[in-house]
Order: sequence, then C-alpha cells, then structure tokens
Amino acid sequence: MADAVVYRDSNQDDIQPGDLLKFQRDGFFHFAVYIGDGMVVHQTKDEGVLKQRLRDVIQQCSFYIDNSLDIDIRPKSIPQIVKDALSKVGRQGYNLFSSNCEHFATWCRNGTASCKQVGEKIKGGLMSVSNASSSSSSSTGSGDSAANIVCKGCTSLSKAKEQ
Repeated sequence: MADAVVYRDSNQDDIQPGDLLKFQRDGFFHFAVYIGDGMVVHQTKDEGVLKQRLRDVIQQCSFYIDNSLDIDIRPKSIPQIVKDALSKVGRQGYNLFSSNCEHFATWCRNGTASCKQVGEKIKGGLMSVSNASSSSSSSTGSGDSAANIVCKGCTSLSKAKEQ
C-alpha cells in the first residue's frame, strides 16, 4: 500500500476518487471526500452535507490526502466510498463530538465514524469539554451544551459561500 498520508500544498495532481482530504483551517482540520471530476462531499454545520467543487473548498489553504485510517481499517471500494458520500448529500445534523466533518469522511471511506483531532485537542489541553459546554450554552442560550461547538473549518466553508 502507498503511504497513507500524502502531504501536499494545494497540489491536486494525484488525488484519486475515494481519498480523504484534510484542509488546514484555523484551529482544526476540515475533512472532505474526493469523488472525482474536481468535486468533494463534506459535512458542514450550517448547510449539512454538501457536494462542492474542490477549488471552492480549498480556500487558499494547504491540504493533505489523509487515508491514515486505512492502516487499521480496510477502506471500502472506491465506488462504494463515492456512493456512500453522495447518499448523504443534504443530510443535516452537526455535532463536534459525534457528527462532524471528520466523522463523515472516515465513515464514507472506512465504514467507521472516527475523529482523532477532537480527542487530541482535549488530551493536549487545547480544548476543554466543560469550558466549551458553558461557553456554548451561554452564547446561544439554548443549553444544548457541547453540541453547539463547531470546527471552525466547518463554518468557514458556509461563510465563504455567502460572500
């Protein structure tokens, strides 16, 4: 198997359908599934699962092909990855801890919704569940606690589309 993580700086030459793309964003990485023909499918907070042009999602940032979960979990076939990603377009329901862009992308490729970056930030002291919970409920007034926390990459994509 080729290297599971291929680092690139906005080079699109070797991306294959079914690859997971990891975009550097402020504070978090944003994830998408490449489905071919310059298109990706990805989870956003405000608009749910979207099918968009890769160039619109890149937003002048670095990105990486990150199929690193393949080391532990065999990926689905490429047609199945693409089919599963497309089957969720329009789905709503974002939650940083259980249904974010990384969960979506890893489920599409490997059949397991996994998110390493949130756990790593909590372990590293860069994110506190109790602080996040109190700040989100006070800012929204909803009392929905940690469910309102958002990966900045997932919201910046929606905001960029509006501009």
